[in-house]
Amino acid sequence: MRALATLVFAAVLGCNVPSHAGEQIIANFPTAAHNLGIQPAAALLAGPDGALYGATPSGGAGFGGTGFGGTVFRLSPPLPGTANWRRSVLYSFLGGTDGAAPGALAMDAAGNVYGTTNAGGNLDCYAPIGCGTVFALAPPASGKGAWTKTTLLRFSRGPVDGAFPTGGLLIGPGGVLYGTTKQGSAGSTADSGTVFALTPPSVAGGAWSETVLWTFGQSSGSDVSGPYAGLTAGPGGVLYGTGGSTGEHAVGGVFALAPPSVAGGAWSETVLYSFKGGQDGAFPYEGRLLLNGGALFGTTLQGGAANNGTVFQLTPLPLGGAWTETQLYAFPAPSAATGYTPHGFGPLGGVVADAAGALYGATYSGGLYCNSGS
Repeated sequence: MRALATLVFAAVLGCNVPSHAGEQIIANFPTAAHNLGIQPAAALLAGPDGALYGATPSGGAGFGGTGFGGTVFRLSPPLPGTANWRRSVLYSFLGGTDGAAPGALAMDAAGNVYGTTNAGGNLDCYAPIGCGTVFALAPPASGKGAWTKTTLLRFSRGPVDGAFPTGGLLIGPGGVLYGTTKQGSAGSTADSGTVFALTPPSVAGGAWSETVLWTFGQSSGSDVSGPYAGLTAGPGGVLYGTGGSTGEHAVGGVFALAPPSVAGGAWSETVLYSFKGGQDGAFPYEGRLLLNGGALFGTTLQGGAANNGTVFQLTPLPLGGAWTETQLYAFPAPSAATGYTPHGFGPLGGVVADAAGALYGATYSGGLYCNSGS
């Protein structure tokens, strides 16, 4: 496995401060222009056209009253001779059965965009909010004009389905979509979340088919639950993810879901690691795991010496043995002299790696310009 050379984290500025050298703001989302979407919260998706795609969980046509609304947007690079990026709204959610509060996006080779909404859809589910949807956005055939939105699934919660997807989708072989819901419990009453698959129709225009691959909370006291993050694909079709709560020590863990050995069989789950809290990590909420060199890398919101969060590595032992956790970094306490937390705290978004093995990420709060209470 490649040795890690560097760990780089950017503390998100939680205060109203000016931009700094090297930083370029390419789009603003002012509340006054809420029809264009506000409060982007998910990671951006880089498209093959050089554009950036993202979602706002609020704003848009469905914003206001009791509606969350939300948008999917595109940021196109500046035209030759110009300096400004161009923002366009690809779709504006209406709330209600249409869905609301979209999150992270995925794109297939044909340029179709897929995502989930955390609300809306089946309004009989957690009335009147709705339990979320899976949607697809198809680009216009001519390259100009409106994108076409299709709702692929409306979640129903309870003993038959999941509810409240927050972590985005993974596109697998054959265009199958894999995702998680933080609640719901097919075949159970635990309401601890699910892993699901959506299979494309065999005939164009047909209905997508949902299969619940796993329901969390089946193993008393040891299984994780409440997956907030999306999934990571590994060799052999194995899916890796995190459960933000419960587990052996009630502070979450990392799981692997292996496909059946025979067609039509059941998927099998293994909890690779249960966080212990305290000096160890706790609550691996958002941020997809990174699989790099055979090891898994991620973040926990809390835990470490100062309980400000950690960056961790999980390494498999030979011959199918237990995975070993290494804490790569624990975010420190505020400076005793200034009260500031220049290193940041509360990493939420996971990590990415460059070609040299350096890890990059961001923290939810802290930084040089905010005190420890920001």
